[in-house]
Amino acid sequence: MTAEIAILNKSAIALAADSAVSIGQPPNLKIYNTVNKIFEFSCHRPVAIMIYGRLDYMGLPLETIIKEYRNRLGQKSFPRISDYRDDFLSYLSNNVPFDDVDEMDNVYLLVFDLFTRAAKKYKDS
Repeated sequence: MTAEIAILNKSAIALAADSAVSIGQPPNLKIYNTVNKIFEFSCHRPVAIMIYGRLDYMGLPLETIIKEYRNRLGQKSFPRISDYRDDFLSYLSNNVPFDDVDEMDNVYLLVFDLFTRAAKKYKDS
């Protein structure tokens, strides 16, 4: 489980996240404590992105995708944070290659995760 926090005041936002990630399922569960979850979105503006849950998109590491987006963004800037979001989503749609098999694998993993969590909640209650 990821812990993230954002603290806002009139002039800034401070972001923090834990660095642990668990991969696999018991009894083969591995926990790593050195994962980055906060990434600079722009080298020229104070904009960042936090990720949680799955650390990949269509089988590609989100860290790599974000760094490639940042390089493509260059010195370009937007007036609102939502504009960065929209541009990043457009980048994902147009520049991250995937095929039908990748898409089905991704859907399978998401559904599997949801059912696993639901089964655990049912079992624990």
